[in-house]
Amino acid sequence: MVQFPTPQSKTAQVETHKLYEEQRLPGIPPGKARALQAQQDAIFAAVPVPAGAERLTGPARRTPVPVSS
Repeated sequence: MVQFPTPQSKTAQVETHKLYEEQRLPGIPPGKARALQAQQDAIFAAVPVPAGAERLTGPARRTPVPVSS
């Protein structure tokens, strides 16, 4: 997957980094980890999708050409 960051998505990344780091700590209770993930999800859900993003496609896959020996 290719991602194209926007100023808003970069801000969300910076805002969620401490939450992510806390979520990764050894021994964190599962309920706390879920709450931290929910906070991150809410922040990223608020990031607008740029106009036209739905029209972007990945590169076409090429069929490999068999190599003769």
